[in-house]
Amino acid sequence: MRKNIIFGLFFLTGILVFYKANAQNDSISLPYEIPHFENPLFYEKYNTPLFLKQPSVYSNQIEYDPTTGNFIITPKVGDITIGRPSIMSFDDYNKYRTQSIISQNWQTNNSKTTDDNDFLSDFLNPKLNLGIKGMDKVFGSDEVTVSPNGSIDISLGISYTNTQNYSLPKRVRRQTIFDFNQDIQLGVNGKVGDKMNIGINYNTKSMFQFENRKKIEYNGKEDEIIQKVEGGDITFPIENTLIHGSSTLFGLRTDLKFGRLTVTNVLSQQKGQSKTIEVQSGAVLNDFEISAGDYETDRHFFLNHYFRDNYEKAMQNLPIVTSGIKITRIEVWVTNKTSDFENARNIVAFMDLGEDGQNIYAQNFVFQNGQNQFPDNDLNNLYEMMTSTYDGIRDIANASNILATTPMNEGIDYIKLESARKLDPSEYTINTDLGYISLNYQLRPGEVLAVAYEYTLNGETFQVGEFSNDIEAPQTLILKLLRGPASIPNIPNWDLMMKNIYSLGTYSLAKEDFTLEIFYNNDKLGTKTNYIPEGDIANKRLLTVFRFDNADAQNNPNPDGFFDFMQGITVDTKNGLIIFPELEPFGDFLRKKIGNDIIAKNYIFQELYDSTQYIAQQNAVKNKFYLKGKYKSSGGNEIMLNVMNVPQGAVKVTQGGQELTENVDYTVDYNIGKVTIINEALLRSGMPIKINIESNDEFNLITKNLIGTHLNYEFNRNFNVGATALHLSELPREQKTRFGFEPVSNTIYGFNLNYSA
Repeated sequence: MRKNIIFGLFFLTGILVFYKANAQNDSISLPYEIPHFENPLFYEKYNTPLFLKQPSVYSNQIEYDPTTGNFIITPKVGDITIGRPSIMSFDDYNKYRTQSIISQNWQTNNSKTTDDNDFLSDFLNPKLNLGIKGMDKVFGSDEVTVSPNGSIDISLGISYTNTQNYSLPKRVRRQTIFDFNQDIQLGVNGKVGDKMNIGINYNTKSMFQFENRKKIEYNGKEDEIIQKVEGGDITFPIENTLIHGSSTLFGLRTDLKFGRLTVTNVLSQQKGQSKTIEVQSGAVLNDFEISAGDYETDRHFFLNHYFRDNYEKAMQNLPIVTSGIKITRIEVWVTNKTSDFENARNIVAFMDLGEDGQNIYAQNFVFQNGQNQFPDNDLNNLYEMMTSTYDGIRDIANASNILATTPMNEGIDYIKLESARKLDPSEYTINTDLGYISLNYQLRPGEVLAVAYEYTLNGETFQVGEFSNDIEAPQTLILKLLRGPASIPNIPNWDLMMKNIYSLGTYSLAKEDFTLEIFYNNDKLGTKTNYIPEGDIANKRLLTVFRFDNADAQNNPNPDGFFDFMQGITVDTKNGLIIFPELEPFGDFLRKKIGNDIIAKNYIFQELYDSTQYIAQQNAVKNKFYLKGKYKSSGGNEIMLNVMNVPQGAVKVTQGGQELTENVDYTVDYNIGKVTIINEALLRSGMPIKINIESNDEFNLITKNLIGTHLNYEFNRNFNVGATALHLSELPREQKTRFGFEPVSNTIYGFNLNYSA
């Protein structure tokens, strides 16, 4: 109130002053008056578009009066005087002249030009002559040049907030925060003489560290021993088709020349990773290696424990599947994260819906009805109670209060979900014979998956859950819960998530040239074997043990030593999946195959199925099985490298041992990682094309040290002989070793001979 009164008084005072000023002056005045000076020299400083410039015929005649000691300024046009003379004292005129000379001097220096650059460029890009004796013999001259470019934006501020909320403590109501922000995009190019170059590029908005480049380079003359010395981001090219160099190194490189012999040495850390892709007739042959712990999580689910319990029985007589069931109708509902409300309904999903007494979780509330053993709404009394005693759950607003009166726990036994989204059939795949669903994407933590389905068995039709066209909106649908917000191993729904499906990371998987082998990392032998040396399966091929070799190429029941490529049974060609015929292949199934629990405990990986995937992957002692093989993707002249951040020149393409020429035989898109073969004769020849790629590591979890040397002796222009030695050591940053990230220490030697004529 006090603040409002003070403000009102100031406002009234302003009105009175304004009224009085206007009442005393009835003349019209300009809002921005043009200044008038008695001294015409003062007009010269108003050099703006608002004031007309003085014409060339106008001048000021300045005369000194020794009697008075003043200066007399007379304005003239030609020889005609056009105004009254003005008088300036000696001190005023002296100040005026001093200021005029300083101003003219600044204008002259700012407009000064040279033959190479303007004054500002010379100021920002200085050339320094150090004058150090002998420096010109080392670097060619003693001149140092620095050329910066870019921008630096630094903002400083203070943020003060005063919250008039008396429920908060007094010290919390007022907060003063120092705000600091910087945006640096800076590049510096420097030269020392004509031999040493320095290049630095730094950007605070770079997503990855390797985008900021740093390099110091010294280039010697043709007749000097030291040809080149590089430090920082360097490359190590090797003219050898068997031993490849690297383009993603950080360290020191030297090139020395002793007559016909050249020696290249490198001491560095490797910041990238390399791989090789083989292409034949336009189709890409890819190698894959998958750890047993890398199954696809939160994508594949059994519709009921009955289908899980009978999965291995149905796969017992491969290549024939004997299930007897056929899923004829299904609706899939998930948490609505897309704001798509066209196919949305309120749902209440129950974990025990359609389960028999052995798999009922809420034993003190739900019990089994009748003698039927197949999944159905009437298999237990849960659906009957929800549609009679607790039918008030049809109103989603009352569902939580009504179900709170039961012994069931929300989030585990049931889940209430408003505006759940019904998936389009293109968003999932249903195995109608084995009773499981495969989503096209991985469910995120906290997302819910529920279904309603119908199937036939022995001529009868069974239904679990309710379909959207059977219950009118906005009434709540009652569904079967497959995955709740809490997906943990100690509840029955954990077993509904399949843990025997592995992804190859590709689509449109082809049977041609597909190979798969299962290996075990044997610590006693120090090598990887495709067998286990103990138990009932001693020395038996693991591919046969896991029932991946039951038929020949014509699907006759005759093992032929190759992986049985059967769509929908052992592979999913559309999504690039490998499917085991066993529920827990590296756990309980392997234990039974070994036949001795004491021996089996040294090999089985039961933790993979009894704990979360992340915890299981940390168990390096048990995580020793992996799948390895090759697959062929679709053909064409465009080959996707499946890597990003490819440095310039880090792609080498060869055919038949001969290196191909970039922009003649092929082109490379380094941004998206794609090679395009433009020489069609290479594709028509049918010979394999090998592509070696090295890409920067976005998330480098391993420290890689590379030390090497390459020698090349040139007998003549057509004949060269070389030798290479490289040592690579890898040390994980984590103290606890994980599978696939073991320490490595490798040394390789190579010799090469090149003759061309």
